[in-house]
Amino acid sequence: MKKADIDLNISKQDLTKVENCEYYLRSKQIIKNAEVYKNIQVGEVYFIKCKDYDGNEKYVTAGWSGDPSKFIVFHKDDGFIFIKRIIASGKPGQEVMCLTTQFNVDEYWLEADPDYVNSILLQDEDSYDPFAASKIDANKKNKARRKNKKLEIKFNNAKEAYNFIKTLKVGDTLYDALTTYGSATVTWEVTKIDVRAVSRRSTNMSPVDAIHYTNGFKQVIEVQMKVKDKALPRKRKYINTTEALTFREFTDVGYCTYYKVKPYTVDDV
Repeated sequence: MKKADIDLNISKQDLTKVENCEYYLRSKQIIKNAEVYKNIQVGEVYFIKCKDYDGNEKYVTAGWSGDPSKFIVFHKDDGFIFIKRIIASGKPGQEVMCLTTQFNVDEYWLEADPDYVNSILLQDEDSYDPFAASKIDANKKNKARRKNKKLEIKFNNAKEAYNFIKTLKVGDTLYDALTTYGSATVTWEVTKIDVRAVSRRSTNMSPVDAIHYTNGFKQVIEVQMKVKDKALPRKRKYINTTEALTFREFTDVGYCTYYKVKPYTVDDV
């Protein structure tokens, strides 16, 4: 068959297939990423930002509840840029990520480390230490953790926790935080205290009755609380604003740690 006999006009069906060719689209995206990132240099430090489901800007973190992560550029290879997260110790972590292939410029953008920007403005780049701020921050977090450890309402055995919950009364204030260094603290107010006999039904015993019965307590004590803050911290805006606590929440197996006084944060130490 001669070339002239072949119809080379692209059909709508073929065009749709081209536009949905996975490797073609991925390659185009990587080329676009490489063009945007091409001037980034080894040693530079960045935050990475994107948008959440509500369209609000947010930082990439180590976990859903973590603080904004800093990333250092440690290697370049033919236009491909490799980064490492600066971890809590203030040093680069072990995980290697390729900025060029993992962070599409249509979804992510970079924010330069303010300390690096300031060093440029002051024409003092030689004194810039990319890990200095992270080390200071890690030190402050550790100080806050140590102080907060002393403020925890946490008991080693059920009896001590049960004796404590009996001391709570309506109007009392408790606090909890997203992290052990006091970030995203929420204030709670005790609104009601329910006291009743433990149900001794052998079948269909509720979990609350069961933990009291198992530990030899004759009465169930449930503390009802509500959030006292007018506005919740951004990272905790979806939490339930009411909670019911038993002694179990004040033991080592409790899911949350509570404090009688507001926990320290990195700004307090």
